[in-house]
This record gives sequence, C-alpha cells and structure tokens, in this order.
Amino acid sequence: MEIRKRHSTSINNFFAGLGIAIAVPLIVFVFYWYLKFYPTVGLFELATSTLKFSQFMQVIAVCALPDPLIFYFLSQKHYDNACKGMLAVIILLLLITIITKFV
Repeated sequence: MEIRKRHSTSINNFFAGLGIAIAVPLIVFVFYWYLKFYPTVGLFELATSTLKFSQFMQVIAVCALPDPLIFYFLSQKHYDNACKGMLAVIILLLLITIITKFV
C-alpha cells in the first residue's frame, strides 16, 4: 500500500489550478494568432470580428488541448487541490464546446 504525499506549496490550491487552466488556452491562442495572423490581423480584431462564433469556439477548443496534459502532470505530482481547479475549468470548456456545437 502506497502512501500519497501531499504537497503544500503555493501552487497546490484551487485558485492556482483555476488560473493555470485559464491561462494556458489564452497563451496558446496568442501563439496561434502570432503564427497564423500576426502581420495582417490584430489580436483583438481576430477575437472579435474576423472569426465567426463557431470558428472562434473551435479555436478555443483546440487551444484548450494542453489543459488535460498539465492536469495529468499535476495529478502525477499529487497536487490534488490544483487539479480540482483545473478540472472545473476543463469541464466548463467542455460544456461550452458541446453547447456551441449544437447551437
């Protein structure tokens, strides 16, 4: 029987996991914009007017793909409270993606 060691660092709390899970898709979205649209389209213009709503949600869904990988890494390191925050955002993004897929 293995005893799990819990970490009590500043990253192992609900709000840190929430912040990580929100920041990662935003950072990936900025990289996506920089690689594909940078010289011709501004970042805020891309997010507000260039993409249609359904296209924008598809881009957000793709940008959220690294979240489960980070969730897995944190769960392997036993950052349980941070995983709870990440899981809340992952479920929220999943629900938004599914709802916009059928609308």
